[in-house]
Amino acid sequence: MLQKRTITSIWALALLFICLYLGLYWFAFLVALISLIGSWEFYRLSGVGGAVLGLGLIFSALFALRPLLPGDLVVGLIALAVGGSLAGLFAFKKPFPTWAPLLAGMFYPGWLLGYLVALMQVGWGWAVFALFTTFACDTSAYFVGRALGHRPLAPGISPGKTREGAEGGFLGAILAAYLLDLLLGLPLSSTQAAYLGAAVGVLGQVGDLAESWLKRGAGAKDAGAILPGHGGVLDRMDSVAFTAPLVYYLMTGLF
Repeated sequence: MLQKRTITSIWALALLFICLYLGLYWFAFLVALISLIGSWEFYRLSGVGGAVLGLGLIFSALFALRPLLPGDLVVGLIALAVGGSLAGLFAFKKPFPTWAPLLAGMFYPGWLLGYLVALMQVGWGWAVFALFTTFACDTSAYFVGRALGHRPLAPGISPGKTREGAEGGFLGAILAAYLLDLLLGLPLSSTQAAYLGAAVGVLGQVGDLAESWLKRGAGAKDAGAILPGHGGVLDRMDSVAFTAPLVYYLMTGLF
């Protein structure tokens, strides 16, 4: 399991670094692809299928690319997504309760992960900061939880998560934020970096628990199997979907 997890992390990080090196549009393409796969996994969990699923996947990818689009076009896409999805349900004779999960699959992860593209527009260092502070949180929580965890964090949602793991993730995010600030030359003081890392350490784990809650409701262990050792795209990016908007709005509020 750990070997699969490590091998998957190596090639996934290599792909990520290549897209970061190639620039904004390649990175945006990668985020759109991840959003599309994540939405497909979300629809599998929520039971949305058939022709309307394609509509949700298209809008998820478009929402991930919205920082590159004119503002008026984004507003039009939102209106089209809301109205088009409703019309699609009637056209394909889908039950009305399908509408909420169909819309949710467009905005989560499509809209939320789109903030990574917005951060990349500001500067690649901010996208790296958001991603790797979150990854550090996830990784620290995983290993500290395995080594020291014995007090359940939220047994009704995710029996495997422990308070010790959550504390390790929180501290790992703060340490990573401090180091990344130094390495990337971001315009953050050490105090600002620590606060930002702490916020990522909290909200990233909230995102992780939220996805665990979705999976528990669907009776699934993982969202998918495309990433051996990790599960699906949602299993890997659930925290980032919450922390990317957080870093974007805190960063734009600070500067």
